[in-house]
Order: sequence, then structure tokens, then C-alpha cells
Amino acid sequence: QLGLALHDDLLDLLERTTDDSMGTSPADIATRSLIEPCLALLLATGSDAAIAAAERQLRSPNPTRAIRALAQLVHLDAAPIDDYVAETYERWKAAPKLLDRWLRAQSGSRRADTIERVAALRGRYRVALNQELIAGDPALAEGDELVLIPPVAGGSAPPPRRAVVL
Repeated sequence: QLGLALHDDLLDLLERTTDDSMGTSPADIATRSLIEPCLALLLATGSDAAIAAAERQLRSPNPTRAIRALAQLVHLDAAPIDDYVAETYERWKAAPKLLDRWLRAQSGSRRADTIERVAALRGRYRVALNQELIAGDPALAEGDELVLIPPVAGGSAPPPRRAVVL
């Protein structure tokens, strides 16, 4: 209900603050920290204007804005999540920190298909269970630590070895 009551004000706030740079001043950082809660409230209304505002944030050249938008868009059952994920992966595939945030945004989704969606990413990542690289689909127990290691951090399969005859 709060999102409905503040809908137009939140949209206005997002529009007024869209042009921030990659600034590091406290004001710049504070402005970017408002993106996610504003989008959460707006997207809960289900309005087309809210989705459009989130998509504009997703396409922002500022990666913090884009990650925060992705983190909220992945909760929507009706949103084209595959498109958002593919688009952002292409933008950030060479940036390990952004890929980590990209993966965390997806794995935090409240959608019913979150586990399947994250499991489908596995082809891009190596998997470690309790600090040991694994293959296959092991059973997980309470307290297990599962880590996905992206290609830029050594997560892709190792290159084939080539023998050199001397």
C-alpha cells in the first residue's frame, strides 16, 4: 500500500536522480542507496510505469544502479528475467565484482523458479562445496557452503593440455 500511496513521488524521485555520475561523494552514494527501496515499493504495485522505471535503471551506465534494479526485477514473475540476465551478463562478464553482484541478485530472488534458474547458470561456473571443487550434483546438507566461481576468477573449465614433442 505504501508503494501505491507514494507511486508518483517515487517515480519522480527516480527520474530526478537518474543523471548521477559514478560520483563517490556521500551525496552520490546516498542517492544510489535509495534506488533499491524505491524500486521495491514501486514494483510491488505492479504498474507498467514502475517496471519501465526499473528497466531504465537496469540500463543505466552506473553499475550500482543497474545491479540494484536487477535485484528487484528478478522478483517479478511476469518480467522477462532471461532477457535482463543475458543483457547484464554481456555488459559485466569481464568484471568479476559485477558478476558476483549479478549472481547474488539472481540467487536472492523470491520467484518459485530461483533454484532452477541459478542451477542453470552452473555451466558458466565451477562449483565448490565446503571449499573443494566438485563435479556433478551433490546432495547438500544443512550448513554446507556452496560457492559458484565465475570464469574470470578461474571458474571456466581449464584449457585442454597440449603435448609438445621435442
